[in-house]
Amino acid sequence: MSPVFRYGLLAGVAAAILLILAPQPQGAVAAFALVAAQLLAGAAILWRRTGLKYATASLITGAAGAALIAYLFAAGLELFSLSAAPVAAAVLLIAGPVLFAVEARANPAKWRAWREQVENASVVDLLRGRHIPHLR
Repeated sequence: MSPVFRYGLLAGVAAAILLILAPQPQGAVAAFALVAAQLLAGAAILWRRTGLKYATASLITGAAGAALIAYLFAAGLELFSLSAAPVAAAVLLIAGPVLFAVEARANPAKWRAWREQVENASVVDLLRGRHIPHLR
């Protein structure tokens, strides 16, 4: 089982606990705020170590989308309406994978080096940001 899959499984269990078992909307706010914080920290590490601009922008847009969703839950607004804020959150969350795909094509050598580093990382390495190599 790959470390990325194990990390995703661990994050999914933590999110499920906060989204299902915790009192709402506090649990949802906490879950999405934690995701936003982790994505922002990852973006800072990624930019400092690699300079991959599209991947960094991907993490920043994901953090903005998660923060916006946390705000929507905290404000008690309807998340699944077609008003501007939920649509903006969806656009931000969709932009992330698109920017990652662009990065893979824009900087294939750095992308390949990063993927090799991730394949040899553990879940603890992923949590501590050690899966991001120094490529500058």
